[in-house]
Amino acid sequence: MHARMISGLINPDKREETIGIFRDDIIPRAKAQDGFKGSLLLADFKTNRFHSITLWETEEDMSAGESSTYLIEQIGSVVSHFAVQPTIERFEVVFSLSDLGRGKPLGF
Repeated sequence: MHARMISGLINPDKREETIGIFRDDIIPRAKAQDGFKGSLLLADFKTNRFHSITLWETEEDMSAGESSTYLIEQIGSVVSHFAVQPTIERFEVVFSLSDLGRGKPLGF
């Protein structure tokens, strides 16, 4: 499994609107992408930092959105809400904790 994290500072007056776009637009579009496995939106309202994490079955699935217009369109829908240009990082998921509380190592 692979993860892409987009991080940045959100303008305080755009917080609720950004959350709505994430919930109502970005996530439904992500669900339509091959290999999409899930997502998290993390926020620190004291510092206005946001982290969007999307999970992908394979690195190829994650990369496909980056080589098409998909990721550019998704970032474009909220880029004006950021105080500075967001950063994008990619990770391999090496451990996942299930809903039942049992740890499951991946790829070992």
